[in-house]
Amino acid sequence: IFSTFNVCLVAFMALMSLSLAKPENLKPVVAEKFGPGGILRGSMSSFFGYIGFDEICCCSGEAINPTRDIPRSIIITLALVTTLYIGCSVGLAGMVPYEFISETSGFPEGFRYLGHNIAANFTAIGELIVLPLVVLVTILAQPRLNYTLALDGILPRNFAEMDDKGNLIRGIKCSGFVLVAVATFIPFRYLDDLISSGILI
Repeated sequence: IFSTFNVCLVAFMALMSLSLAKPENLKPVVAEKFGPGGILRGSMSSFFGYIGFDEICCCSGEAINPTRDIPRSIIITLALVTTLYIGCSVGLAGMVPYEFISETSGFPEGFRYLGHNIAANFTAIGELIVLPLVVLVTILAQPRLNYTLALDGILPRNFAEMDDKGNLIRGIKCSGFVLVAVATFIPFRYLDDLISSGILI
């Protein structure tokens, strides 16, 4: 349900912004203010959105038919994320002149800039709901990854312990504690770059 709502929200932002896009806003293709370095930095940051296929790989041990399902899941995830990313990027850049694009609230402020307040409010509320869910789903695979590392002897065997229902309680608690501490003290812009770099590698 969470993933479906997330995809629907991003699809709405892409389609709405593309319908409002103006070709003149897409010129110049490379703004002097940012240059090639800005393109590379933006490309690196975008890899945060590709963390979904990483989740699929980490949770592949629970697949019923991994030989068939895992490759399909990865390909579908990559195709969907790429399509949505391109749609949103072109839509936002075409909807609002680049110098007026908000760094912290791009789509809500973009829709508001053009007088579409309902779309702006819907997008803002949707982002507030979706972002915590995205973080929660991102944490989902870490206990499973710790479990596999523990079985291989890289982490202590405690991380491979399960309760009666098959939940990795120790791994969940340890991962949750570390991730909450990191999120509390490290600014998101650094975490975004770090995660994107890790996925790219």
